[in-house]
Amino acid sequence: GAVAAVLVAALALALRRARRPLAAVAGVIVAATVFSAGVLLSRGLSPDPVPAADARGEVRVLAFNTLYDGAGPRVVADLVTATGADVVVLPETSAATTERAAALAGGGFQIFHHQVDAGITSATGLLVASSLGTYGRPRPDPSGGLGSFTVTPAAGSVGPPITAVHAWPPTGDAMARWRSDTAWAVRRCTGAEGAIVAGDFNATLDHPALRSLAPCADAAAERDAAAA
Repeated sequence: GAVAAVLVAALALALRRARRPLAAVAGVIVAATVFSAGVLLSRGLSPDPVPAADARGEVRVLAFNTLYDGAGPRVVADLVTATGADVVVLPETSAATTERAAALAGGGFQIFHHQVDAGITSATGLLVASSLGTYGRPRPDPSGGLGSFTVTPAAGSVGPPITAVHAWPPTGDAMARWRSDTAWAVRRCTGAEGAIVAGDFNATLDHPALRSLAPCADAAAERDAAAA
């Protein structure tokens, strides 16, 4: 009985000592949750559909990473048709899927594609509606990236410069490339009036390169839907 009492007392003492670090951990979790919720609310959670690009000069943009070319041309085409997109950026997408998706979506697109190496993650497709005019050949991101490139409108075309982005992910061995890719993407926008820069940035508005976009703006944030 005495031994049991000692063991119970020791256990109670251990639990009391453990409460403080456990309470501290719980406090950190609660604080992080509240902070994250505040960030999400500030970004906006609007579920409203994207309005049609009816006004003169408005362009509807779709960015869709097909994940190792896995979505397939029919899925891409259906999404293009459903959204009525004028500009479609397709990271990790083969030339064959890009071309077939454009055809299944009814045509009417100028088709671009750039692939850095044999890996499909380095391939990026781009569709630009013919209503925006004629565009020149792709100019790749000079740092290599994962298939990022820019196309510029020919003389007499009404469309803006367009950059298709696929930045490296911010992993341990690719941090320098990620910083370079995201900074390059932002410069594509800030350096050309009316430019459209879209794709897979592997970043949020809280990451360094995207914190200061002026005179550019994040389209989702402008609609209070950047966290949706």
